[in-house]
Amino acid sequence: MRVLRLVLKLLLLAVPLALLLIQVNYAVDGSAILRGDKYELEIATAWLDGKAVGNFDNTINERSVMRLYVENLQQELGTLVLGSSRAMQVTAEIAGEEGGFFNSGMTGADRKDVLSTFYLFDRADKLPENLIIAADPWLFFDSDAALNYRSDDNLYREFLSQRLGYEVEFVAEDDSVRQKALVSFAYFQENLLYHFTDHSADARPVILPDQLLDYEYDIRTADGTQWYMESFRNTPQADVDVSALVLTGVDYAQMYGYTQVDARLAQEFEDFLAYAESRGVQVTLLLTPFHPIYWDKLRTDPEYSGVMEAEKALRAMAQRCGVEVYGSYDPAAANCTNEDFYDGLHIRRESIANYFAGVGLPAPQPEEIPAEEQTA
Repeated sequence: MRVLRLVLKLLLLAVPLALLLIQVNYAVDGSAILRGDKYELEIATAWLDGKAVGNFDNTINERSVMRLYVENLQQELGTLVLGSSRAMQVTAEIAGEEGGFFNSGMTGADRKDVLSTFYLFDRADKLPENLIIAADPWLFFDSDAALNYRSDDNLYREFLSQRLGYEVEFVAEDDSVRQKALVSFAYFQENLLYHFTDHSADARPVILPDQLLDYEYDIRTADGTQWYMESFRNTPQADVDVSALVLTGVDYAQMYGYTQVDARLAQEFEDFLAYAESRGVQVTLLLTPFHPIYWDKLRTDPEYSGVMEAEKALRAMAQRCGVEVYGSYDPAAANCTNEDFYDGLHIRRESIANYFAGVGLPAPQPEEIPAEEQTA
């Protein structure tokens, strides 16, 4: 009987200590093993709390932030936006979304980013009702130049294998390190030391109220969209046109030599569209136009003929999949002029309505576009 009582006493003592160890390891997580990079986690948490981020620059790994956002997302999304920085001006109001909305546009997003970001939501069973894909032409350019060095190749390959049925190799994510760290006494000691150390000088994101105020820097609002600083939004038109002209001589979009759509990549994307639809997601394709000066270069230079071919391919696969298409890479076909652009690549937020009425509303049909302006 005494032995039993001793065992019970030890258990009563051990259980709270074990729970304390687990709680401290998870909450402090000094080496970012369990909850992710603290800087990136703070950004994701700010968005989830309805706050904006003020110093979201190119040094931040947007892909890691997105992982943390999806991991901690609790509310259901009505609409999700995928794409590059050319998609970051699409808001809930523009999309016609009254419920949960998030724009996951990433700087320089490539085909791997688009598919793997979707997979994050799919794998976590947090898919939205509506998916807006701002499909850039380089998605079908089979070149290293069309890839972002930060895109997650393994996650992309996992999606191809596990969801689309492609025979490609990937490395399954190993969660054992996190499991061991959670109950590690050594990590508990490390976390205690971290907790009682001064970290006031550590770099931290600038968290702001989610309001479109004029700061001296760009902000990323709680819905993921980008709000440019006032000086950029009000760039004189002559300077905007010059920036577009510069693009005609500098391969900034990394599409030089893009002369044809890669059939394999196009098939992957079409399979992706079909899979998303099979999961009950309503897909909308958004073709963001280029500044007229830059478009003239893309339209006439044979080294960029793949851009026009990409639009044709997207329209064809959308028709086969029953997906609506809005806009065009051709600014005239999208009812846009020089004045509708911030620079050579990025459309003004208020100008998106020129070609996108909102999710579920009828898209302009190709025949409504003057024949000489059609790209599809």
